[in-house]
Amino acid sequence: QAIWTSSWTSATDPQPTASSASEKTGHLFSWTNVSGLNPSYTGAAGVGVRIVPTNSLSTVRVSADVDLVAESRWWYLVGSSAGFANFSYRGTVYISAWEISPVTGQWELLRPFGSRVLLQYRESGQGGTAIRSDHHAFDDLSVRLQLQGGHTYGIGVSFEVEVGFDCHDRNGKPYQKQPGDDIKLWASMTGEVSSISVSTETVWIP
Repeated sequence: QAIWTSSWTSATDPQPTASSASEKTGHLFSWTNVSGLNPSYTGAAGVGVRIVPTNSLSTVRVSADVDLVAESRWWYLVGSSAGFANFSYRGTVYISAWEISPVTGQWELLRPFGSRVLLQYRESGQGGTAIRSDHHAFDDLSVRLQLQGGHTYGIGVSFEVEVGFDCHDRNGKPYQKQPGDDIKLWASMTGEVSSISVSTETVWIP
């Protein structure tokens, strides 16, 4: 058994108008765009709840109902000075829990945590593809946790996207985007977390 105390959201991205989260609707949007060949590789958005278990020690299963669309674009067409280029794309949904310190307010990630990779591929050289778009819906993303009564925990679901690259010019130096280059390197995950459930499986100490 758990006492639901409050909801929370988070969104991290170097572009303030990009990744977002809504605690009212459970809508998440994670986004990263490195088309300028900048070093900001990841974007993430999360939503969840704070709980205080009433049993002194118990094992619980945390699960979530998720519906999302993962999209990405690889498009790297540059001038003749380009040399080696390698790209990686990843999009992952996490279900995690943190213990929240009553003294400092800091969040400590608990292990294990659940995850599902929905977007993952690599490209190299010059070229491009159309926008890749895939719909995913599932209700079996879960993790088992051991929680202590009277402690405060944050339990949530997050979408994380990452675009990594390694580009060099013909002199072996990191490639700098030039006027006239046609570069589109981005990834996003957008959708809803319609529910997060916490069910007690075993009560070790009532």
